[in-house]
Amino acid sequence: MAGGLSGSGAVAVKLDRWEGAEERSRDDAFAELYESSYPSLVKYCRGLLGNGADPEEVAQEAFLRAWMTWDRYSSNRPFWALVATIARNLCMDHHRHERVVSAVLEQRAGELTSTPGITPEECLEQDEEYEWARQALAELCPSHQRIIGLREIEGWSADEMAAADGTSPEAATAALYRARQRLRDAYNRVAAGAMAGLALFPMRGMRRRLGLWAHLTGQATASSPGLVSHAGDAVAAVVAIAVVSGAGIVNPLPQQSVPDRPAGVTAESKTVPTGVVNAVNGESSSVAAATPAAAAETGTAASAASSVASLVVPGTPDNIIVNQFTVAPVTSNSRDVYATGTSTDGCPPAPSGPSHTPAPCAVLFHSSDGGTTWSRLKASGFSGGTVLLAPTFPIDDRIFVTGASGLQVSKDHGATFSTAVPLSGPTAISPAFAFDHRILIGAVPGWEYRDDLNSTTPLHLVNRPPGQTLSFGFSSSYARDGELFVGSSIPSSTDPTQRSAIVTECISGKCNSPVALPGAQVLPTVVASRNFATNGVVFALAGNLFYRSVDGGDSFEPVTLPANLGIEGIAEDADGALYVSLLGTDPKGGATTGGLYVTRDGGKTWTQLGKDTPLGKGATSVSALGHDRLLASPASGGLLCSADAGKTWATRCPTP
Repeated sequence: MAGGLSGSGAVAVKLDRWEGAEERSRDDAFAELYESSYPSLVKYCRGLLGNGADPEEVAQEAFLRAWMTWDRYSSNRPFWALVATIARNLCMDHHRHERVVSAVLEQRAGELTSTPGITPEECLEQDEEYEWARQALAELCPSHQRIIGLREIEGWSADEMAAADGTSPEAATAALYRARQRLRDAYNRVAAGAMAGLALFPMRGMRRRLGLWAHLTGQATASSPGLVSHAGDAVAAVVAIAVVSGAGIVNPLPQQSVPDRPAGVTAESKTVPTGVVNAVNGESSSVAAATPAAAAETGTAASAASSVASLVVPGTPDNIIVNQFTVAPVTSNSRDVYATGTSTDGCPPAPSGPSHTPAPCAVLFHSSDGGTTWSRLKASGFSGGTVLLAPTFPIDDRIFVTGASGLQVSKDHGATFSTAVPLSGPTAISPAFAFDHRILIGAVPGWEYRDDLNSTTPLHLVNRPPGQTLSFGFSSSYARDGELFVGSSIPSSTDPTQRSAIVTECISGKCNSPVALPGAQVLPTVVASRNFATNGVVFALAGNLFYRSVDGGDSFEPVTLPANLGIEGIAEDADGALYVSLLGTDPKGGATTGGLYVTRDGGKTWTQLGKDTPLGKGATSVSALGHDRLLASPASGGLLCSADAGKTWATRCPTP
């Protein structure tokens, strides 16, 4: 043992130089060092922080960052030196940030008391600039969104970003410069279009209003930006405007005493009707009018028609290339189904193509009657992806979407979407969302979005699974058993040039040893059976390879598919039948192959469904609606429904 010195006295720590690390797993070595060093590191951080922050959270962050540099750290150097240095820097960052925030708040308070009130014209300009910034952020590629989020919102340094991405600080700085430049270009382009060529559009008193608006929006938290992300839509807009204008950034954290953030909507729909009507079934939502007279007024047919018009746009799902179907939770009596994908119907022309040739754009369709009728939602701000619904849907009727722009949310039945977290990656919503409030995001190094706090923090798991980007699969009985399955891809232990796909079972936040998927290299998708509590079945998909566990994720066995093609989606019905959509493309002619298949014996035998329909040439998605109803999407476009477990198919589901 050797002594380490903190601000409050001596701390006993293990003097380890990773003896035997060459002969045994580096993951096992790290886990052992974590267990032996964590209590001492918490005490060390407590001495440095005083009462200013949570020492356990700082220690966990330090271990997380040590893990991200683990493969590049020499095994003959003391581990304590690495993790203690990281922790010390985090503590210093916290104190530095407290001083900066205090000074900024004092300065902003002075501005608020000495500056005249904002005029109506300036309020309008603020709304316009907010919308331009939101649109500009949405136009950036995911990598640029991520690096701006890490630097400007999370407060990461170039060294930290380089460590996370496995690059050099110089490369991280260059990437940040390019991302900022792209954001400025996108903002100027959006603003120029909105202002129709008026001069001096970017900076109409922006620096002054940026500080005031940021102050009013959140009062600037004193938490360390390296530990807590406030990556909501309003914060992202403040960051975007600051980057464009060159003004300093104050991270506004929404407080309960502050009004809701401005909705991330397009200019033509900045107000939401008082009585919102469901676009499909015509039922009024529970958005109450302020007075009985107003309620009576909003109940008129004209108001209802106006509300419906604000939620939907013309279109049918006959030409959509469906990426994913999302069905209302099993525990719900709702028959709602959402279909996301791409279509050229109603989309603007391609920038570089013929002026009248539309380019594919992201679309969102909704059915409230189990696929009998469909409406195309307006979905302003929607950038595509997969719909996530709360387990209590439709009581919690928000629509979450995970895609290239990160985690988006609609609070008006799909009329508009705003970005809650600008981090893209595999995403899963907690089955206990009513009280767990977490949405997990697999972007490096793994994140938790807390819906109740509107905050994003690094994923906290004891013995965090190895790997960078993660995927998640919750147990269907998570509220009772606390089981979460995490997929990742790591360098192969036998050949560093190859990778190995693994799945790790975590119970109540504590993770077991990872389990390899034989022969798989890419990041796997993990899905627990809807009957997991009774059958212990877990599925894993990795490219064109399929795996099944019957022992709760302790081991996985490969399942032979009916064709060696890419797995586009799977669905399981209440009786345990498993449906798989497969798709392949001929590299020469571009023709698609594949189909929709079902197995009722765990993958021993397969039966093709819809062989004589367009599904016979490849399927992009499948969903089991219950009572022998299936929805599937052919590779050629559109959707098909079967009411007899796949024996016959039609373009719409029959009326229930």
